[in-house]
Amino acid sequence: MFTKRAFGAKRNVDNGGGVKKAGLPGSVGIPTMLKRFVSKRSGILNTVSEKIWTLLRSLIGETTNSGLTPGFGYSVAINGDYIVVGAPFQDVPPNNDFGKAYVFKISTGYTLAATLTSGETNDSGLTPGFGYSVAINGDYIVVGAPNQDVSPDDDLGKAYVFKISNGVVPTTPTTTLTSGETTDGGYTPQFGYSVAINGDYIVVGAPFQDVSPDDDLGKAYVFKISNGVVPTTPTTTLTSGETNDSDFYPHFGYSVAINGDYIVVGAPNQDVPPNNDFGKAYVFKISTGYTLAATLTSGETNDSRLTPGFGYSVAINGDYIVVGAPFQDVVSPDDDLGKAYVFKNQ
Repeated sequence: MFTKRAFGAKRNVDNGGGVKKAGLPGSVGIPTMLKRFVSKRSGILNTVSEKIWTLLRSLIGETTNSGLTPGFGYSVAINGDYIVVGAPFQDVPPNNDFGKAYVFKISTGYTLAATLTSGETNDSGLTPGFGYSVAINGDYIVVGAPNQDVSPDDDLGKAYVFKISNGVVPTTPTTTLTSGETTDGGYTPQFGYSVAINGDYIVVGAPFQDVSPDDDLGKAYVFKISNGVVPTTPTTTLTSGETNDSDFYPHFGYSVAINGDYIVVGAPNQDVPPNNDFGKAYVFKISTGYTLAATLTSGETNDSRLTPGFGYSVAINGDYIVVGAPFQDVVSPDDDLGKAYVFKNQ
């Protein structure tokens, strides 16, 4: 399988080691896959614009940190006049490696508008990872901390919402989100591993959350903002509705995205029979009660020793969904060069 970032798992994660052989191709779900964007040594295969992209500014965080490197740039997001950058191992004195997120304002020359922290302590042996994931839409910023304690030493994870008011970005959270669940599994659920926001909806992934005791299948949680109030516990919970027969966990919730009426959730180790651990992405429709609208697969085989990781990253805008598979073979068997797949709702 791909080397999963089992961030803060209390037990060692079995990364396997056997050679994964290809089987018959899986089916491509609805929407219909349009094309693949493939990186080649000579350059990018598909040119999307005749304009020239110019580097305007390099953003940096703080220049001192103890222990771990701060990880500034581990996560990034942009919307309107603001850029958010996560640094999940930045010191928050007197606490080492607790994590921060930085908000830069474009219209003022990319000046630092605010430095965000959770405002919490952590009793765990694991760093909370505040800033591991970030998202922004309108006046709301969401920051994930997938190892933050909910109760002492439980490492269940939290996500934090910061509401911009009259152009002022608060430095401590307006609202704190939790799954409202515990876990019986061998791994921490990692609520906050992925976050997304659009309009009145916030989505938070927990790729090791139990669906049944000790199964670690993963979940994603939806929080609906109502009249400006962000609920602290989920409005609804999403699952794949599938099990996994392989040696690896499916990681449903490893990646999340939302736009308009659709939520996309990646599960990069979900089985695609007869191929183990090939990965899927799931599309849920909000207006029909969060029903499953489509299950996406690459429709390919893979001869690599690594699983392709389809669903490792997801994005959606309008009628288009993009799904990343960073270890999919491209030119020859076992090259692991990676692909991204574009789906259109038509």
